[in-house]
Amino acid sequence: MHSFILVILITCMNLCIWAQTAPMENRMQDIEAKVAAMQAQIDSLQEALKIAQSEIERLKLQLAATSKPEPAIQGTQPSDKAELPNPEIVEPAAYTNPEVRKYALQLRSPNSSIRIGAVLRLSQIEAEEATMALISGLRDEDITVKILCCKALGKRQAKQAISDLLDLMLHENAELRTITQAALQQITKSPTPFPCHAPLEERKKAIAAWKSKWAQSEQE
Repeated sequence: MHSFILVILITCMNLCIWAQTAPMENRMQDIEAKVAAMQAQIDSLQEALKIAQSEIERLKLQLAATSKPEPAIQGTQPSDKAELPNPEIVEPAAYTNPEVRKYALQLRSPNSSIRIGAVLRLSQIEAEEATMALISGLRDEDITVKILCCKALGKRQAKQAISDLLDLMLHENAELRTITQAALQQITKSPTPFPCHAPLEERKKAIAAWKSKWAQSEQE
C-alpha cells in the first residue's frame, strides 16, 4: 500500500515538473527558431555583400583597363635610377582565351595580392596568350609580381620574353636581376651569364650586345 502511494506521489511530482518545464522548453524552442532565422538572414546578407564587393572590384578593373594613361610630364628625369622601357601592353580585352583575359584583367588591380594571385594562375595556363600576359607582368611595380613572372617565363622557356627580361637588368633591385639572369639562361641556354651585378653602364652595353646577338641567331 505504501509502495503504491509512493509511486503515485512520484508520478504526480513528475507531472508537476513537466507542467512547469514544458512552457520553458517551448519558449526555448521558439527562441532557437528565431535565432536560426536571424542567422539565415545574416548569412544571406553576407553573401549579397560579397557579390556586391566582387562586382565593384570587377567594375574598377574594367574602368582601369579602358581608361587612358595620363600623359608623361616632359622635362622630368629620374635622379639616379635607370629609365626602363615601356613597350606597348596588350589590353586584357584583346585576349581570346577567357581564363587568360580574366587574370590579365586582375593584373590591373590596385591590390598587389590580387595581381600576385593572377600571376600564379597564369603560370598554370600553357596557352600562348598566358605567356604574353606574364610578359606584361614584368612591368608591374611590385617586385614580387616581377619575380614570379620571371620564374614562370624561364620555366616555360619563353623566347619571346628575352627582350623584356633583358630590360629588367636595368632595375636597381639586385635580387630581381639575379632571378632574371637565371630565367635568361633557362631560355637562351647561354654558357655566359649576363653580368647582372655590373655597374649600370656596363649592363646597358651588355643588354645591347645580347639583343643584337639574339636577333642574329633568330635570323639564321
